[in-house]
Amino acid sequence: MNYARGKGYSGFLGLIVLALLRDLDGPPPPQSIYTTLDPAALLVALACVGFACWRYLRGSHTNVPRAAQERAVKSYPQLAVADSPLHREFIARYKAYLKANREYFKDPNWPETLARESQSTLDRAAKKSGRD
Repeated sequence: MNYARGKGYSGFLGLIVLALLRDLDGPPPPQSIYTTLDPAALLVALACVGFACWRYLRGSHTNVPRAAQERAVKSYPQLAVADSPLHREFIARYKAYLKANREYFKDPNWPETLARESQSTLDRAAKKSGRD
């Protein structure tokens, strides 16, 4: 299941509902909903919801704005080449920001900004090596 994109939740939520209901063929439910809930099933359901939220939040940085990604690749075509220096610099900066600055990814244009930073770093390194 791909929790980061919201797929697969319908089956997951259906299981939670089934876990909360004791008997579908039994007598009509009493007036209070609290008498139909099994405490153990409620605990399992809350744990499942908590786990799903954790998975969603843990994977939320991977939700790449497609338009910004396409603009970055259009502006810097070498970004799409797997082993190019620009691609390697982009991935290295991406991993560093994941560890040090997750706030960076809240900007919907982060792919463009990261590509620009990566290219700037490569340009500075090329100028520096050209002077030596």
